Amino acid sequence: MGIAANNLFTFNQHLEIAGKVNAIIYDKPLEGYYVFKIADKNSTYTITGNIERLAVDDFVTCKGFWVQHKTYGRQFKALNIAVKLPQTVDGIKKYLASGLVKGIGPARAKAIVDRFGEKTFEIIELEPERLLQIPRIGKKNCQEIYKAIMEQKDSRDIMAFLHTHEISSKKAIKIYRLYGKDTISIITKNPYQLIEDISGIGFKIADKMALSIGIAKDSTFRVTSGVKHVLGEFQLDGNCAMPLPDLLKETKQILGVEEELIYQAITSLLVEGQLVKECDGDKDLIFLKHTYTTECRVAKMVYELNKFLPIWHDKINIDEEVEDLQKKLAIQLSESQVMAVKAIANHKITIITGGPGVGKTTVANSILQIVSKHTSKILLAAPTGKAAKRLKEATGREATTLHRMLKYTADGGFEHNSSNKLDAHFILLDEVSMIDIFMFANVLQAIPSNCVLILLGDADQLPSIGPGNVLGDLITSGCVECIVLNHIFRQDSCSQIVKVAHNINNGIIPTHTVTENPSAIHLGGNTDFYLFEMDKEFHYQLTLTLREIKAKYKCSNEVLMRSVQVLSPMKRGDTGVEELNKVLQKELNPNADDLTKITSKTGDIFTVGDKVMQNANDYGRGIFNGNVGIVHSIDLKNKSLLVDFDAKLVKLEFDDLEDLRLAYAITIHKCQGSEYPVVIIPVCMDHYKLLQKRLIYTAVTRGRKMVIMIAESKALAMAIKNFNAKPRVTMLKQRVIQQFNTNKH
Repeated sequence: MGIAANNLFTFNQHLEIAGKVNAIIYDKPLEGYYVFKIADKNSTYTITGNIERLAVDDFVTCKGFWVQHKTYGRQFKALNIAVKLPQTVDGIKKYLASGLVKGIGPARAKAIVDRFGEKTFEIIELEPERLLQIPRIGKKNCQEIYKAIMEQKDSRDIMAFLHTHEISSKKAIKIYRLYGKDTISIITKNPYQLIEDISGIGFKIADKMALSIGIAKDSTFRVTSGVKHVLGEFQLDGNCAMPLPDLLKETKQILGVEEELIYQAITSLLVEGQLVKECDGDKDLIFLKHTYTTECRVAKMVYELNKFLPIWHDKINIDEEVEDLQKKLAIQLSESQVMAVKAIANHKITIITGGPGVGKTTVANSILQIVSKHTSKILLAAPTGKAAKRLKEATGREATTLHRMLKYTADGGFEHNSSNKLDAHFILLDEVSMIDIFMFANVLQAIPSNCVLILLGDADQLPSIGPGNVLGDLITSGCVECIVLNHIFRQDSCSQIVKVAHNINNGIIPTHTVTENPSAIHLGGNTDFYLFEMDKEFHYQLTLTLREIKAKYKCSNEVLMRSVQVLSPMKRGDTGVEELNKVLQKELNPNADDLTKITSKTGDIFTVGDKVMQNANDYGRGIFNGNVGIVHSIDLKNKSLLVDFDAKLVKLEFDDLEDLRLAYAITIHKCQGSEYPVVIIPVCMDHYKLLQKRLIYTAVTRGRKMVIMIAESKALAMAIKNFNAKPRVTMLKQRVIQQFNTNKH
């Protein structure tokens, strides 16, 4: 294979090796994934990669690099795999008999090759009628064999074309299965079509291919795709629209073309209806059509749901109900809490917001006590499994995720929608700050017109990961009844978390915990909040902190792992979750050095007992973005592992682990909707791009019993002084106001 000895363990440098397939170890044909061995004169090699189809005795050329797998040793990870037809009589016979060619079995393969020898493929392609010379091959068989061989020739040619343009085999298979024999003509005409049609192919890949096949730098295809790409990227940051000047500037920077061409492309997309322009004061905002229509629908549905009184409006004496409730439960509600409870009698939609310790749970339970007297059709839901579990524990009532409430389907839709409404008179949604514009639209369209909706959340937390600022926009619109709970109940001398959180929200920097050494870790004193100066050796500081917690509470590593959550602003860097997970895995998992482990495509190494998080919705398995579990077992023979997600064992194939990540440390954005007994929060100048008050506030409010912050003083001060560097670009507030004003009687 001509591989130099000093390249055998080269990582990241792309190499090319070739040989005959002598064994297929593992395959997933539907996904085009194979683990196989190839041989040449000198040795046998293990290859992993994607290809449309593969058979023993195929001659393959593989481009990729060597990796050292923790379990399986040295392997060649192929990014591209190309199959060449066998040249020898024996090879041709085995190929035809392999089952890859419809209409040919072992006996027929022998008869064909005995007749035509090494010219078999040439004859089938150019003179297929000569197959009729073979006994028991009729016209139908002849046509089937010719079609199968030509389809495989098309497949090889198309794969070669895609590989030439640096498309990986995995993506090439997706493309070929969608476009078929027309692949090359479709791509040659407009490579940017791939962005719309193929998951995983973005603008950068399509653009590189387009330029390499001669698409002009200033072509309409390229410029319009570039505009949509920039808008999509801006939307990934939580925005629903982009100011026109910013769109022109960003697109010009990426494409390197004249601004006039970009403006023409935007105009064309506006005319075609793919984009929408709207004025916000003196600014022109550009929306992707789907996002625009979703915002408009949400505003209209909010108005439509809110315009009538609740069905029990004239049946409830709300003053008496609240008075009786306080006597029955022996509680005294604050003035704002009373207002929140009474709102259910007169408003179809009510927002109840406030920080930690202000009694949101008490209000929710009080409302449920009253509502349950008048209807049994009550639904409680939250965006994540953790938040739903907390809601259930707090209310004593069944609570589900939004996906389960709406009954998700395998294609990513929902059974409950505008034509199949939920059977409910009352719905309470918790952690509404996490809900993006698209999910909120799905919820609203499934709510019947006679239903009362309560939106519970903390408006000062980070907004949703997805586009929009739903809770904030509804509050600031002033059109929906909103009660701000402002009386702090949990403020006794033994609890500082609530006080610190509110101080942070008011721009007050917390004070450091007094120790002999400013950067030392000692969890003494009668408090539940600690702030220590970050040392240069933060990883060592972190392990000391864990050992302090373990000693203070006399708990095992397993309890420590389940109880403590490290929250970092970033994914990368020494204090990012990727590096911290390695440190924490070694410290907390006694199985960290076990040889029974698996390395995912993302680089995480999993072993039994690891704390993990699912990072994407998997509707088929019923696990969702943010679900946390523990690795229960690993089956090396069958290449799978079991993860315990809240007492639900889920089987994952080794090739399905790209959405599973270690979760000893997670980003602060990922912790929204969850609470943990203990949280540890590193804050340093490495995070400066993300440092803002909402981020720190959100992290601190995730701790239930203890919060430990290890921070560089300068970074913490910078964060708390920075409320929100870049407000999201949305128009929901204005749309809601317009709906309510337009429909005033």
